Amino acid sequence: MAMIARTEIRLQSTRPSTSASVRIPLLPAIDENGPVYEQSLWLQYPADTKLPFKRLVERVNKELNISLHPRHEDFALFALALSVLLSAGRGDMVSRLNAVLDKICEAQVILYYVLAADFPERYLFEIPPFTIGPLRTQKLSYNCEKAKSDFYSRYRRDFANAWTIERAPMAVMASGGPSIQRIKNSRNTAELAKRDRLPC
Repeated sequence: MAMIARTEIRLQSTRPSTSASVRIPLLPAIDENGPVYEQSLWLQYPADTKLPFKRLVERVNKELNISLHPRHEDFALFALALSVLLSAGRGDMVSRLNAVLDKICEAQVILYYVLAADFPERYLFEIPPFTIGPLRTQKLSYNCEKAKSDFYSRYRRDFANAWTIERAPMAVMASGGPSIQRIKNSRNTAELAKRDRLPC
């Protein structure tokens, strides 16, 4: 990837009109205050570079495949976006992209589905790999703390007396995500809170 070492890739909240660009496919999200409406994010890529953007995405996907992360073109775009957000002190574009790809690792994931129904507390069913019953809040709190996630602390009140369908842990390949700093774009202000871990 030496050809992208000096390539100027930027992240903007509006579509650039003077160079090649691709939109980051942000998914709808909900936090404790309701739906989150994020602005569009665009990767700006010089059109006159020797390495076409499509080839670059293919190279990133190849690296993801080597690390056993499920090959997905959208995640390659996220990897490029994260590398742009890393401070310049982390090296050139190649070094920053490698820092993102090096964080891919195996993780144990537990899936929860919160039920709206209110059942008697004594009811508990197990249909492997699923358990249906009262939410085990201590377990969820511990797992969130271990993963450095604030999910449980933000939704603690909503989990009171909650019933869930819980799936047994399963191994997946995920991105630990390098720490990124709060940034501001001089033309289009875009702030990202500093996080230790980002979703895969």
